[in-house]
Amino acid sequence: MMFSILVFYTLVYLFRPINVKSKQIFYSILVISSVFITTSGIFIKGYIDMQHLYNAKRDIREYIVYSAHLSDYLFTTEINSLFHKSSFMNLWNKSDKHQYSHSSFPGFLIFIPAIFALFKVSRNNQTISFSIEMNKGKAFFFILIILGLLFSLGPRLNFNGNYAYIPLPYYLLLKFVPGAEALRALVRWDFLFFLGFTYFSLITLTKLMGIRYYKYIFILIFVIFFLEFIPLDIQSTKLSYLTDDHQILKELCSKEKKVLLELPVTHLNASTNIREGLQYMTAKVLLPSTYHGCLLVNGYSGYDLPNNFILANILDKYIINQQATEFVDELRKRSIDVVKFNQSYFIKELKPSINSFVLSIATQSGVEKIRDDLFLLHR
Repeated sequence: MMFSILVFYTLVYLFRPINVKSKQIFYSILVISSVFITTSGIFIKGYIDMQHLYNAKRDIREYIVYSAHLSDYLFTTEINSLFHKSSFMNLWNKSDKHQYSHSSFPGFLIFIPAIFALFKVSRNNQTISFSIEMNKGKAFFFILIILGLLFSLGPRLNFNGNYAYIPLPYYLLLKFVPGAEALRALVRWDFLFFLGFTYFSLITLTKLMGIRYYKYIFILIFVIFFLEFIPLDIQSTKLSYLTDDHQILKELCSKEKKVLLELPVTHLNASTNIREGLQYMTAKVLLPSTYHGCLLVNGYSGYDLPNNFILANILDKYIINQQATEFVDELRKRSIDVVKFNQSYFIKELKPSINSFVLSIATQSGVEKIRDDLFLLHR
């Protein structure tokens, strides 16, 4: 956030009106920074402490996965509306091969008016020419469009599901700007891109108000807005996250705190689809932990500890090879008291092995079977 504020006020300073003094901009930055540090300082300290405690460093691949692809701005896959879910647009969007963190084309109602505000079309002696009319206000929002586009693409260029290996400017920010690494989902920078386009679109719409029949034009614009942006269907879902297992865990951990390992270990081990994996971590691991109160080995806060991946690889190997004794020994070595198998969430490579493996766990010395997929390890 502070980085966004600094970028914003740097542009304000460069394109400020003559009557706006540098001192005013400095005071604005000072006030906003003070409020931000006062309200968020404790969380920033916690983040820094976590980094030092675990030597936490994000792999550059994580930034790449959560970045937009350049092709995202050609497709409307993410817009769920009557127009963009039509057969014509579905035919176009079928070419979209990007499956993860996705940006989108801003929409015709925003894009087309913005283009008319950005470019001036003139005709002279049967020659059509295009020019860009810029003042300080337009230049400011045009730079926002460029920055939003570049930053949302992340440290490496991707196009339509393909990794191009080409380094981008954001790589330098990650390398040299303190705090820039805290933002994982770089696709979120696209808000600057959309903000800039919205500004130019509003310029054109404002000019239309001077036309004689502007009321009818705005009725047409409202209809287009309804067709292009109002969601086709709004769905709500109800998901129950508590089971009988969690009631038992609550009774167990209320007497004495126990260390609980939920399997699969990470959201990446639960599914090859990131959304499904995160749903597993949220609905089956994190939310129930607020109820039963056990100490979780594998919580999740947007950062996967490298040790959790190491643990996941070790345990997956034991499951595939049906090495129940080694599996239990590994858990005891890590002071884990309770293990819970969420069998339906294991990736397909492990599903053929998991059922027989769980049955063999109950036969191990010092292991008490509490329920079908829940085991207590005695030391």
